[in-house]
Amino acid sequence: SVVAVDSEIKRNQKNTADYLRVSFQVIAGPWRGKFIGKAFMIWLPDHLKGKSAADFDSPTLRAELQKFLEMQDKAEKLLAQFCRKIGIPGMLEDTDQLLHKPVVAYVGVNKGSKRVGRDGQETVYPDKNDVYAFRTEEPDVSQWEAPAPKGPSAFDDIDVPF
Repeated sequence: SVVAVDSEIKRNQKNTADYLRVSFQVIAGPWRGKFIGKAFMIWLPDHLKGKSAADFDSPTLRAELQKFLEMQDKAEKLLAQFCRKIGIPGMLEDTDQLLHKPVVAYVGVNKGSKRVGRDGQETVYPDKNDVYAFRTEEPDVSQWEAPAPKGPSAFDDIDVPF
């Protein structure tokens, strides 16, 4: 059982694309309190935006686009599954709609890897948990307390001339 505690649209490390980052917290069981981040790569990278069909004559660019489209399809399906499980049947309008609604997630481990960059520098990526699916059963909320609704802020009482 998990609950989304934070969500935001971020830029990837290479500064080439936006993605939706959702942070989940485990709310029951032996891993209670652990956080799991999920990146939903649902937007086209900058260098692929605005391209025409003729621009994809390059096998490298075509392969890159195909790889991204497969990743995007998986991300969109998983995000839609998450939205349906927490009661958002249609279009997601605000990432805050994802927060504080318990759901059961299938979590697995992405094995780490080693990569050698163009500069010859080796980078080690450790194993990490990843959300693979959202399950149909009811989440265990016995150890979870929903956050209190936010009351009016001091700014709500100020008359602003716009």
